[in-house]
Amino acid sequence: MDRISLIKKAGLSEAQAKAYLALIQNGKLSPARLSKLINENRTNCYALLDKLEKYHLATKTKDKRTSYRPTHPSNLEALAEERRRTFSQNEKFIKDNISTLLDTYYAHNEALGARTYQGLDGVKEIYDDIIRSGNSCYRICNNQAQVPTELLQDFYLRLSQKNIEIFLLTPNPKAASTASANVHITSMPESAFPASTEINIYGDKLAFINYGETQSSAIIMSPAIAHAMKLVFNTLQNHWQDNHPQD
Repeated sequence: MDRISLIKKAGLSEAQAKAYLALIQNGKLSPARLSKLINENRTNCYALLDKLEKYHLATKTKDKRTSYRPTHPSNLEALAEERRRTFSQNEKFIKDNISTLLDTYYAHNEALGARTYQGLDGVKEIYDDIIRSGNSCYRICNNQAQVPTELLQDFYLRLSQKNIEIFLLTPNPKAASTASANVHITSMPESAFPASTEINIYGDKLAFINYGETQSSAIIMSPAIAHAMKLVFNTLQNHWQDNHPQD
């Protein structure tokens, strides 16, 4: 590997790598001298040297004129490690917040948007997404849809704190024992929804959580489908309220 390529591995551009190598080879350079050595205009060389100083790869000296000296090449390792940490942090931040970009993308593009998940982390992601949306949520679940008590309690608590309303269709009202004034429960017989899947409708989204052998879940972004499912929910809710008036 040539020396320029090696230096670039620390995250430097081609021009920055050439400038640092020139400093190493010459010990001390003025921007004017560097300009001639690496064939860059003087203005760019001032910017390159300032950047190297920021990266702790050069130090500025002021004798009769401004010049720069290289720092020890081991600083390249420190710079690479710093870049790695920053990249890792950025990667996590993007992963945690990518949903905001996906929401915008799907809202302005005709393509149906879908995200799929596996395991309990998928359940948590869906509940987090409902909270982030701030929209009322319409839920259908039966006794087979088992959610860890702590997770469900935390979900309802955060809904209450955000004043988000939940409209719940379930054969087991006690399943929402943590419910507060913002949770509206309609009872229905378990035979009306004999599935091990939980459905959540909120905003322009529809979320499914399957509690079968392989716990999988998905979020679908589609204003039309979400609207249609809200109509279905309202029809079911009205039916069971008429046939089994709530206390």
